[in-house]
Amino acid sequence: MDLVAGESLIKEQILEKFFIDLVAGESPIKDRATARFKHYCCSTILLFINSSFPA
Repeated sequence: MDLVAGESLIKEQILEKFFIDLVAGESPIKDRATARFKHYCCSTILLFINSSFPA
């Protein structure tokens, strides 16, 4: 498996875990999953912005 395919698989597994926690988890688990998801999305957006607009 190449590096890109490996990274895609890891990202897919992370998103699956978020979804399962948000749908089937108890309230504290849902809260933590929501916080992790927001952190993950914000980090991804910031990386995209930084790579799109170099200094």
